[in-house]
Amino acid sequence: MLIASIVAVVSVAAGIGGAALLGVFDNEGGGAPIADSPEEIAGLSKDRLTQADVTKINGDALFWAMFRKQATQPVAHAKRLTYRDLDDFEAGMPDGIEESAHDYRSKQFSHTALSLRDGKVPDHLTRCVDGASYYVFLTLSEDRQDWDSISKSDQTCERTYSPGRYSDGVNINGLTDEQADAFVGYLRDGAAKGLMRPGKPALAEHDGKQYVRLPVELKPVKMDGHYWGGQVLIFALHEIGFDGKSIGEHPYAYYGRGGGGFEITYLIDPKSLLPVYGEFRETPGMNEETDRPDPMNTGDLSAYRIHYIWHGKVPKLNLKGKKPLTFSWPDEES
Repeated sequence: MLIASIVAVVSVAAGIGGAALLGVFDNEGGGAPIADSPEEIAGLSKDRLTQADVTKINGDALFWAMFRKQATQPVAHAKRLTYRDLDDFEAGMPDGIEESAHDYRSKQFSHTALSLRDGKVPDHLTRCVDGASYYVFLTLSEDRQDWDSISKSDQTCERTYSPGRYSDGVNINGLTDEQADAFVGYLRDGAAKGLMRPGKPALAEHDGKQYVRLPVELKPVKMDGHYWGGQVLIFALHEIGFDGKSIGEHPYAYYGRGGGGFEITYLIDPKSLLPVYGEFRETPGMNEETDRPDPMNTGDLSAYRIHYIWHGKVPKLNLKGKKPLTFSWPDEES
C-alpha cells in the first residue's frame, strides 16, 4: 500500500516539472532566520529543561530548525515499525520492523526487515548482504533455520529499489546547505506555506534523557483552486533541481497518499535539534468544494513509527546470527 502511494507521488511529480493532536497552530516564525543551534531558540539554552522552559519555545522555530538540520544529515539511519492500517496502529499490532541506512556521499546502504505474526511473533527475517537478498524463517525449529538466498532477479537489495525506506517518509536527507535553504524556504515561506503546521512543544523523557515533544500536522494546502498534500514535498524538490532521475539517485519518497497528509508527533533532542523518534498517522485528502476532509478518501490510511539513529555511519551486515530486529520506543500519547 505504501509503495503504491510512493510510486504515484513520484509519477505525478515527474510530470509537473518544476486535529486535536495539535491544539494551536504555532506559526509565528515565518520569514525569520532558521536557528542552527539550541542557543538561538528561546527556552532551549539550559542543560536541564523544565516545563516552564519548554513553554517559552516557539514550536514553529523549533520545527524548522529540526527539519532543516535533518535534511542536511549525510547519513540517514532509522528503524521503522510498520502497521497495515490505522486500526492496527491503535491496537498496537505492527506487521513488521525495518532498519535501513544510506550514506548520500558514498552511496553505501544497508537494509534488513522482519515480518511479525499477530503483532509480536518474529516470522520472516530478510537481510541485504553485499547487494544480495537473504531470508530465514524464524518460526521453524532452530535446527532448520538456515539463510537462503533470494532469486537474483529480486530487487529488494538494490539501493534505489525502495527509496522511502531511507527517510522518515516526509523529510529528505543528504542535502547541501544551499539545497536545504531552498527546500525549506519553499515549504515555510513560499507557495507551500501552511503545509507543515507545528503545534505547542511539551517536555518528554525516555530512558532518563530529556526531549521536546512536538506535534506537527502535514495538512493539504489549496494552490490554484486545488488541494495538494504530501506531493507538495516532491514539488519542493523539483524547485531545487531534483527530477525523476535525481530522486532515484538521491533516494527519497513521501510515504503516504499524494493528496493526503499526516499527524506527526516528534521527540526532538534539545541539544542536537535532531528528531530521535516519530509517530506518523496518515490523514485523508481534502474536498475542494467543502474544504473538509474527503469522506471518499479515508480507507486504508497508514501509520508507522520511526526511531532515528544519528551515528553517521552505515552498518555492515553479514549472515552471522539470526537475532530479530527490535523496536524499543514506547507509544507516545497524543
